[in-house]
Amino acid sequence: MSVILLPDSPGPAHDSAEGNDPSSNATHAGIRPCAEDLVSPTNASAAWARVRRNRGCAGVDGVTIAELEPCFEQTWRAISGTLLDGSYRPQPLLRARIPKPAGGLRLLAIPAVTDRVVQQAAAQVFATYWEPRFSSHSFAYRPRRGPHDALAALENGANRGAEWVLHLDIENFFDSVPHAIALSALRNELGDPRLAALVSRTLRCGVFENGLVRPTEIGLAQGSPLSPLLANIVLHRLDARLESDGTQFVRYADDCCVLLADKKLAPGIKQLVTECLADLGLRLNEHKTAFGHFTCARFLGFSFQRNSRGKVVRLASPESLADAEATFTRLVQSAGGSADDVAAQAAEMLRSWLAYFYTSEDDARLQAFWGKILAAWQARFPRLPIPDCMAWNTLLAGRAAGDHMDYSGKLREDSPSFGSVDWSQTVQCLLLKLLRSRWWGVEYDLGLGQRPPALRLRLGGHRINLRF
Repeated sequence: MSVILLPDSPGPAHDSAEGNDPSSNATHAGIRPCAEDLVSPTNASAAWARVRRNRGCAGVDGVTIAELEPCFEQTWRAISGTLLDGSYRPQPLLRARIPKPAGGLRLLAIPAVTDRVVQQAAAQVFATYWEPRFSSHSFAYRPRRGPHDALAALENGANRGAEWVLHLDIENFFDSVPHAIALSALRNELGDPRLAALVSRTLRCGVFENGLVRPTEIGLAQGSPLSPLLANIVLHRLDARLESDGTQFVRYADDCCVLLADKKLAPGIKQLVTECLADLGLRLNEHKTAFGHFTCARFLGFSFQRNSRGKVVRLASPESLADAEATFTRLVQSAGGSADDVAAQAAEMLRSWLAYFYTSEDDARLQAFWGKILAAWQARFPRLPIPDCMAWNTLLAGRAAGDHMDYSGKLREDSPSFGSVDWSQTVQCLLLKLLRSRWWGVEYDLGLGQRPPALRLRLGGHRINLRF
């Protein structure tokens, strides 16, 4: 994939980090970012490449990545100007409801493609300053770290004797973060008022759904490239508090496990976390926060036990297996298309699921799970042999991460709530959709001396002639 190197923007620009790797901009230590960092050619090109690589649909303006591709350089020049003069304003997020394989709907809040580029560029700049500060116990949304690293850290802690786990569940985290808390956490990086305005407007840009724009007065939109970094920045205060107390913990986004060698310490740690979250405008979900031996713990879709050699290992949790069995059974029983099409869909998702969950310690259980999926497929297509793509060895050899599952092995369900309607933004969005609509248009006839020039207003199949 090619990367467009944009011309230098006006103003004193620094070299910015490319991607989310802070090592490419280590010279910025101690220097606060500015808008020139965000619009620099290297940073903008990296942001545009990331947005294209992540694909995604159009936002509220209807402009797709493919449509923006030919004119991105020109569009970015215009956007850069508004970012540098402080007048940039993101469009509202587009609400989309996506059916989940296991039933129900997944709610997405989708920024316009141009806004995604801006937010990705901002995330890259802020990550340069924040990545060196983040705790080594934090594993989500960071370069060269992932869920399996977090799981390994929990296993290592249990193997070293911290066999008691306090599993903390923050109630409705992404939808509950107060905007003032997110902005205050960034205050040292927001010395440039243009960046402060950018982050504030991004948080409060509203959501467009069913013809109405409703304001977002709280929470981090889970479709925004800036939200994962803001989540880590907000929860960095919790990390620092736990570290200062000498607490061993593993955190992946808002999913956190505290590891204890002495179970008597659990009430004090829970109280400390409760107080810290209260300072952040957040609270624990008492119904989901749990304490027990590591063999009772659930983390990122896994459970834990000792193997025959006495080592703590992870296995797909019973709940994850049950959810996956329901998902794949429904798929092979009801998906449209031919038998080969259904098998191909199931195999693609199975490879993605196994890429996350497969361990050699769990081979027998996962093969039994796979056998149930094959039985469901054969019940629908009884006279056909099992396709090669669904063979166990083929699935294992081809397993690769995909877009079908989130970090816990299932689709995430977002459930934000909204109040009043932002009528100004609603009208703007409706007018924008009207301007892009194909059911109307303006035609012209120059006449060329034989008849007077005319304009025609086209509404659907009707034309109104305007002679002059």
